[in-house]
Amino acid sequence: MKKIKFKRGILENGLKVLVHEDHTNPIVAFTIFYEVGSRYEHIGITGVSHILEHMMYRGTKRIEPEAFSRIIGKLGGEDNAFTTKDFTAFYSIVPRDKIEIPIELESDRMYNLIFQGFEEELKVIKEERLWRTENNPFGLLWEKFWATAFEVHPYRNPVIGWMTDLENITLKAVKEFYQSFYTPRHAMAIFAGDITFEEALKLTEKYFTKGNKKSLEEPVIPEEPEQMGEKRVYLEKENGNPVIAVGYKIPQFSHPDNRVLTLLSDVLGDGKSSILMRKLVYEREVFSGITAENYALKDPGLFVIYGSPVNDMDVEKAEQELDRILNELKDLITEEDVQVAKNKALADFIFEQESVKNVGFSLGEFEILDRAECINLLPEKIMKVQLEDIKRAIDQYLVRKTRNVAILKVKK
Repeated sequence: MKKIKFKRGILENGLKVLVHEDHTNPIVAFTIFYEVGSRYEHIGITGVSHILEHMMYRGTKRIEPEAFSRIIGKLGGEDNAFTTKDFTAFYSIVPRDKIEIPIELESDRMYNLIFQGFEEELKVIKEERLWRTENNPFGLLWEKFWATAFEVHPYRNPVIGWMTDLENITLKAVKEFYQSFYTPRHAMAIFAGDITFEEALKLTEKYFTKGNKKSLEEPVIPEEPEQMGEKRVYLEKENGNPVIAVGYKIPQFSHPDNRVLTLLSDVLGDGKSSILMRKLVYEREVFSGITAENYALKDPGLFVIYGSPVNDMDVEKAEQELDRILNELKDLITEEDVQVAKNKALADFIFEQESVKNVGFSLGEFEILDRAECINLLPEKIMKVQLEDIKRAIDQYLVRKTRNVAILKVKK
């Protein structure tokens, strides 16, 4: 199977550079990953990584607010950004002969952000939180679900931040976080497309070694204590659809069982032919929809199953039906189910390589959560997973001791 070839380098200031050459089309995807997200936040400044994602578009000493995207657009390119629990990424896709421009722009905002319009942008984020969470029953339940599952680890905090923190965070705190984390040592430049390693390294050195910015003291990430029993949280709303979410503690992304758990999530809840859809939606008509996700993160995460019971179904009965299937799971999963999941995973791996943007995303994610080199071990790891590995994972991880349940009830 075709491997994702890449070369790596590192500048004297600590900035990592990863380059995947693909000369099929004259375009380059350039992504800056910052190893910063809600994992690095504490109460008082939750949501600060997401705030900085917004502020990075509010201008520097050289360019006016919102000019970044206009400049990339005029080049015939596209750009965007996103924040997760473990990292923040900013990407631009441009013609190869224009690649120097986004590199210069990213360097500029790493060193020279001016924080113009901070209060205005904070208002936008608070409004975003209102429609995503406060006024969204599922969003509110999802937030309570993660806050219940994790007692001390920052994964308990939402990426967008708690509203109390958004209402009280200061510009001084945001600037301090920017100075601490938006630095070469916490960053990684990913190039994917029609560019050579030598060209990419030369341009990165040209623009990212000019500033004098050093990381401040590293934060101490609290270690989540071992969960010793099931935890539950309930929410009742007058509108929306009922929801049941069940989550089990799982190891970090780099753990050997990560691939097994991903395939298990596909077998359980990916598509109409998955076990949970077949049994609970089509045969027993208990849920209107249900899925499973393996949230493997830099630190131990959650294996989550969630769905909406049909409107006339009591949520307690729906949970009982779900538990019945989970208890029978080892007898329900077949060799064919596992093979179908493996085929899909391999197909996704192949299709992903058709987009230089996605290749860049994958390299960055793997480098932060494990090592970028591990991306090419993925097909072999997938093929090695057998039915017995899936059954072992069920016994080992889908247990009451580490189970967390969130239920959204709708008032009648």
